[in-house]
Amino acid sequence: MAHDANEIYKKLVGIRKSKDLKLSPNPYLRPEYQLRYYQTQGVAHMYMVKRFVLGDDCGLGKTLTTLATYTSIYSKRKEQKLMIICPSSAMYQWQSEVKKFCTDDITCQIVKSADIKVIDGVKLKSKDYLKSFDAREYLFKQFEKNDN
Repeated sequence: MAHDANEIYKKLVGIRKSKDLKLSPNPYLRPEYQLRYYQTQGVAHMYMVKRFVLGDDCGLGKTLTTLATYTSIYSKRKEQKLMIICPSSAMYQWQSEVKKFCTDDITCQIVKSADIKVIDGVKLKSKDYLKSFDAREYLFKQFEKNDN
């Protein structure tokens, strides 16, 4: 495992130092949106690791980078899903950005969090309802469990 982590780290450093990185054409991104080079590097980073936090500054194209990564993976594995966890105030913005950057083959479903009142068919007492963060965490674990 440590050997794998070292190899991945070396590849990531190589990507960061690269000056001529190119991605395969992406049929699910609208052609009028071209990635900048640092976004191409971000796609390559996210493509290599299962979980990745993209921490670029505001306005640098994190949404496009994320969608480019997802659609690249989706082009090879149609069953692949993407979960964006964001404040409720940003949900419809994400939906708008998916429509803006992606072809009509890529769809976006908004799922608002709600109190979880039943788990595995067992109704919880009101004091045990999963609320807000706990409910999102539970839903995320269910998403992971169903995403083999």
